[in-house]
Amino acid sequence: MESAEALLSHQREIAQARAALEHRRVHAEQAAAELHAMVMGLRADATVVRWHAAAVEELAAQCAVIAHSEEPDVLLAQAQTRCAAVVEEANKAEIKARQRDYITRGIARSLQGMGFVVTPPAEEHPGHPATARLLHAASATGKEIAVSVPIEGSVWYEVNGFPRSTETAVGGATIVACDEAEQVLTEMHALLGEEFEVHAGEVTWQGKDPKRKLRRADALPDSVDRDRQGALHE
Repeated sequence: MESAEALLSHQREIAQARAALEHRRVHAEQAAAELHAMVMGLRADATVVRWHAAAVEELAAQCAVIAHSEEPDVLLAQAQTRCAAVVEEANKAEIKARQRDYITRGIARSLQGMGFVVTPPAEEHPGHPATARLLHAASATGKEIAVSVPIEGSVWYEVNGFPRSTETAVGGATIVACDEAEQVLTEMHALLGEEFEVHAGEVTWQGKDPKRKLRRADALPDSVDRDRQGALHE
């Protein structure tokens, strides 16, 4: 009798263990299916794929891990947090990229309005969404301005054909002046502010005397609310 009861008890334990195992399996598969649905949603989001394609595939790989995990809820919660972060990061990056492109178009149209022939924008690193946009502008008199607009930070200019002068300041420092180029870029900044509401800061370069005024300072517009500044290279 005792052997029969022990056998029945053992059989019940086995059945309960099997049921618990099956419950965990089904629960894990359900968690994996939930993550799979989220991954499919991410793959359908062009902005997310543009900025975080690798992260999406990493999350996709987690589906198989969760399906065979003993702690699917923990892994699913972690994956959900990562999914939300990926979407937020991609949207923020997209906003910055659109601002970069808007500023690039504004600079191009402003320089065109000043008589320069401007090339179409190009990517500094083709295919990379966060790369800088490059422009080249040339005047009929042979003056050239190369522009680099990053996704964030200062806009960079490289000028050729503009006259410049150097002098030695008190203390031996070398001061570099490029009044005509500064005049052109400052006027272009003013057009950006007036027509595109892009408010750029003062044009700066290595060796510029911060106390020196342009020779034609009375012709320069006043700029306020400076969100971007320009850095000049020669």
